[in-house]
Amino acid sequence: MARAAASCLPALLAACLVAGCQSGHRSTSPVSVDEPHSGGARVAKPSPVPLAAPPQGPSAPTPTTAPEDFGQLLRTSYAAYQSGDYENAMLGYERVVGHAEDPRDQVRSLISLAMIRLLPSSKMKDAQAAAIIMEELERRVKQNDLQYEFFGELELLELIQGREGENARLRAANAQLRKSLADKEELVRQLRALSVDGG
Repeated sequence: MARAAASCLPALLAACLVAGCQSGHRSTSPVSVDEPHSGGARVAKPSPVPLAAPPQGPSAPTPTTAPEDFGQLLRTSYAAYQSGDYENAMLGYERVVGHAEDPRDQVRSLISLAMIRLLPSSKMKDAQAAAIIMEELERRVKQNDLQYEFFGELELLELIQGREGENARLRAANAQLRKSLADKEELVRQLRALSVDGG
């Protein structure tokens, strides 16, 4: 009988495992078998203790962010400028000025910003903002000894700035002249009204 009980143990264990898998979880109830030397007494065998999960290794290092391609940003900003999207062009150029390490990229962006603020066709034209940009441009050019490298661009900007300044003075003079003429016409009208009333 002892041999029969011992030979049935693997089959019984396999049946319990199959039953646990079919029910979606492993059976946790103890398995009772006949002990060969106890005269048929039933002894409870504990279920196997689950193994602890192995410790996790160190987490993978966080990948570093790739450096920003300011050359590509300059090209994108120029394309926006060419299409008339001056607002996005300015945003790109301002980012290059504030974050690029190459002083030449900074100077190129300042030149483009000055053009956007100076050109009559630009919707973002602003003489005061252009003057501030020109001052910063001259400072960085001198600081990095880039006068000769950007000589042509600087001369062109100064020419445009001077012409726009002259145009602004002419517009102001014309506005003053129109106001003076309007005042004189009003005075003549009042004098005529007085002469008619005085009859």
